[in-house]
Amino acid sequence: MEIQPNVMVPKKNAQDKVLEFSQRILTEHKKNTEYFHKMEVIDKAYAKTLELLQNNKSKLDILAATLLEKEVIYKEDLERVFGKRTWDKEENEKLVNVPVEEVIAIKAEEKPSQENSPA
Repeated sequence: MEIQPNVMVPKKNAQDKVLEFSQRILTEHKKNTEYFHKMEVIDKAYAKTLELLQNNKSKLDILAATLLEKEVIYKEDLERVFGKRTWDKEENEKLVNVPVEEVIAIKAEEKPSQENSPA
């Protein structure tokens, strides 16, 4: 026969139960809010991507035909189809090397100022 330790577990009073319940509700609400925010970002990105693809369908068809013909294409082939880049290479490299958290913070700061600007 084993001897088990006599452990006293404090009983929760009503206030502790209410506090625990409210913390659980707030946590669930936060999870739902974050989920819907992420879904909103994904939906916007999907819509923008779809729009870009639809607006450039003729260029994509030319690119596909070029790939079928040559199998390997180079920068010059892409420039012939899409034209020269409209952004500076150094600017693009700066954006690529920015951590995601900073981009999110920058976008969050821009959002309120865009909402207050006159349309």
